[in-house]
Amino acid sequence: GASLYNSRDNITYTGKTSLPVAGKVGSVAAALPNANPVVWDDTNTITVVLYDTTQILSSVTDTDVLNGKNFALLGNEVIGFATATLIAAGTYTLSRLVRGRQGTEWACSTHTTNEKFVFLNSVATTLGRVPYASSDIGIVEYYKVTDPITSIANAVAFTQTLQGVAVKPWAPVLYAPLRNIPSTNDVTLSWFHRSRLNDANWMVGGVIVYDLDDTHTYRVNIYSDGTYTT
Repeated sequence: GASLYNSRDNITYTGKTSLPVAGKVGSVAAALPNANPVVWDDTNTITVVLYDTTQILSSVTDTDVLNGKNFALLGNEVIGFATATLIAAGTYTLSRLVRGRQGTEWACSTHTTNEKFVFLNSVATTLGRVPYASSDIGIVEYYKVTDPITSIANAVAFTQTLQGVAVKPWAPVLYAPLRNIPSTNDVTLSWFHRSRLNDANWMVGGVIVYDLDDTHTYRVNIYSDGTYTT
């Protein structure tokens, strides 16, 4: 396990959380190619090498994956996988993927080599969430991580600036294709709001249901072609 400490001045450190058991963490040597986040990705696979070779990844049903099982953070993207095939001690090939979970569809094309893999369905003793106040967003903080052997004085400090990603709204979903009106050549765009806190129920009886995301301001970027550069 490990303990996490933070500091504003790199002198006085305060404990943020302590996890007694190691989580399922590893690395992926090859970059995961881009894929459509709204359908199953049966083209790509990833090979994960877990740091603790005694830990196990298991296969689940498609329904289990769609209900949130076998989710993992790879780089900045949350993926799901239905099939885990053991190919060596602590080494698995993951296939039958779902991509861009939890509002991370923007990260499907951002993968690089040697990315970290963190299994997200671990129990509370191996995976923790650290709460922060909204006033902490944008502030540079120092962190140290210790194991049962390393003292905080000997731990190497690193910095992180909180971006508030966990409270940002998810991107909306385009409701209808572009519709050119012949008489005016106008284009109509419409979309569904996606609520972070109640995403599964955003349409009830044909009515969009909002929760705490009650400020609906959107930015629309229109590009000249599919390269998304101009």
